[in-house]
Amino acid sequence: MKKQGIYIPGIGHKIKSIYNPDKRCELLFSLSKNFPQTKYLDFAKQVEGLTTLKKPNLILNVDGHVAALLLDIMEAMHYTPEQIQMYIQADIFNGLFVLARSIGFIGHHIDQKRLGE
Repeated sequence: MKKQGIYIPGIGHKIKSIYNPDKRCELLFSLSKNFPQTKYLDFAKQVEGLTTLKKPNLILNVDGHVAALLLDIMEAMHYTPEQIQMYIQADIFNGLFVLARSIGFIGHHIDQKRLGE
């Protein structure tokens, strides 16, 4: 896929790898044990198994974990495939990612001010 300029959303990290895992991903994975099923997360982890054979930093990143778990939650709530597709096309996941990133930016800004940087 790389030769074609196509990246797999939710796969890859600049710093983290199978040798230096992301603690947030480990936390999300442990929380998934409480889910009734994790069909999408299981599939994403299978993809990660293939991609890390190519390069150790092609791990399932935190965005990939969140996306897979959101899909698993929607299925657990008995959303139909059509309803799930409608929310995907409405960019609900991107909206949630922007919200999370905004909270992080606010925290970063406060820390910078607090530290006088």
